[in-house]
Formats: sequence, C-alpha cells, structure tokens
Amino acid sequence: MIKHIWSVVCRRATIDRDTNSISLLDCIEQMQVNVPVQKSKIEKGKKLNAPIEFDFVSAWIRENTSKVAEFEMKLELYSPKKKKLIDYSKIFFIPEKKKRLRTRIALKGMPIDLSGEYVFRVTSKEKNREQRKEAEIPFDVVIAYKK
Repeated sequence: MIKHIWSVVCRRATIDRDTNSISLLDCIEQMQVNVPVQKSKIEKGKKLNAPIEFDFVSAWIRENTSKVAEFEMKLELYSPKKKKLIDYSKIFFIPEKKKRLRTRIALKGMPIDLSGEYVFRVTSKEKNREQRKEAEIPFDVVIAYKK
C-alpha cells in the first residue's frame, strides 16, 4: 500500500541532479490578488484566473518494493463556498525496489471567485482499492481592489 507523507504548495520546486535532493522555494500559504476597480464585480458564476505559477509537491512511501506500484493521484481545488475549481488527475509509478516517490504538479493560473480559504484536496487510488483522501491543504486568497 502506498502512503502519503506530505504535500506543499510552493512557487517553485527544484531537484539537484547530483544528490536528488529537492528544494521547495517560496512555500505559499496565502496570496493577494490585485484587481482593478472597474473589474471589481465578479459576475455571478464567473471566476478570475489569478496569474500565479506554482508547484504542488507531494511525497509518497511504500513498504513492499518487490514490484512496480501504480496509483492515481487526484488534486482538487475547492473555493470557500466548497465549489470545485480544479480537478486534475495523473497516474504515477514507483519503480521496483524504490521505496519513495515525489510528485510535482506545475500549475499555471488559479481560478478564484472570492476572498477566503481555498482547499487543495489530495486523493489517491491504487488498483483494486478504494479512493482515499490523503490531505487537505488550506490556502488563503485575498482579493484587493485597486484604482
């Protein structure tokens, strides 16, 4: 069975070629989005696309390393009103004899519809197993209206 260890949102993640160590640069817990006053009214049901690029990085571990492990990781983003704004999934493989895996998902732009606490939800699904909720990462967004 694959186990989730941690997840973090950062501006950029880099992996050293020589040591395979990862550096998480500018970890993000909140952001402010400046919106011109003339666009201050977000139409009902409409979203803004915050111009931010960031990496969502997770670490995984497993005990049985005798064969290749395959799992689907799903990343969802929920607004303060619990509306799903991002629904991304990808299949990952952990090679035979490897115990750990880091996953990195690069995201360009973030849909937002109001100020408040957004939540990134990480789930995983292995073959012949139920989908599991692994983590929920809160992320605060402040929309600032500027002249």
